[in-house]
Amino acid sequence: MPRSSLAALSVLALILLPGIAFTAGSASAQLPVSDWTERPDRHGPGGIRGDLLPRARTLDLRLQFTARSFEGHLAGRDEVPSLVVLQDFEMVPLTRTSLTVALEAQAGLLDWLAVGIRAPFVFNEAEFATQTLVGSVDASGIGDLEAHVMVGLHDRWPIRAHLGAGVAFPTGSVTHTGITADLPTTSRILPYPLQTGSGTWALLPSAALALENEYGTVGIQGTGRIYLAANDRNWQPGGAFEGNIYMQHRFNAWISGSARVAVARWDDVAGLDVAVQPQASPMHWTLTQGGTRVEIPVGMNIRFAEGPLHGHRLSAEILLPVHQNLSGPQLRTTWGVAASWGYTFGRGAELAAPRRRAAASPLRSAQAASPEEPRQP
Repeated sequence: MPRSSLAALSVLALILLPGIAFTAGSASAQLPVSDWTERPDRHGPGGIRGDLLPRARTLDLRLQFTARSFEGHLAGRDEVPSLVVLQDFEMVPLTRTSLTVALEAQAGLLDWLAVGIRAPFVFNEAEFATQTLVGSVDASGIGDLEAHVMVGLHDRWPIRAHLGAGVAFPTGSVTHTGITADLPTTSRILPYPLQTGSGTWALLPSAALALENEYGTVGIQGTGRIYLAANDRNWQPGGAFEGNIYMQHRFNAWISGSARVAVARWDDVAGLDVAVQPQASPMHWTLTQGGTRVEIPVGMNIRFAEGPLHGHRLSAEILLPVHQNLSGPQLRTTWGVAASWGYTFGRGAELAAPRRRAAASPLRSAQAASPEEPRQP
């Protein structure tokens, strides 16, 4: 499945970016003599963040919304019926919903250096069932705050690249409680995936590379999350990695379309919260939390090129999972959406369109080189 997905995306690349190869002939006819310009495909798709280093003395604000729905169980790549799960656990999770709304601010300090912060708000909900009862439970609150620094490696058209490093602070809660179907009269600590935080510090490395031409943009990005220690509840979330390859085609000054391959890998929980009973459900068991997921999100970016909303950016994606291999039994992702709004304040937020060097006319060159004939009296 992953191979066929990559092949399909390769074909899509040929459709979206017919001129992505920067040949010597085309480059010599269209060399830019000014910096990057604002256009709908300059920023990455709606589900990606940290893909662009802001310019010096600018402040980029972004509000991002991400939602995922989970239903049905996988152990590895094999489906596991709910009745089979109930043979080993007191209850079975039927569905789960995860929503995250995050406010991001990135400030360009120098042409090659920027800092940023991210403040997420998280909402988790799950429905559980026993042999006789069905009930839902939810938890919401601030997630783990993040601080980032980005260092530019290259920023000469048509290629830009930067490295990033960050720290996640344990501001989210790991003590949310609720009433589940197996104990309908008792409130207790909710399982690991329903907590809104990690309870521990984490390192956040990242790297990004993008290539641009007159038709669109191709980008590669990798991000990681490395937890440093167990939290006060004596458990540690599994480390995570996500890689993205995305392509965007610019239809006009307002709209661009996007497609990408997103590969995510996350590990099982280490340690154990003694208040989270492993036999309650697969969500309560530390060894059924890891997995791998491959998605092909498709979407659209809108940048208001003029009018009262000039400079504002909107983007949205549909997240389509095509491959999942989970430590199970574990609920699989069925669908997801990502959307964002953005705006850049400050010097150079909007640059003029890059001027292009026109090829010199041989006739004009010959005329300029020949001396002017003297006029006849």
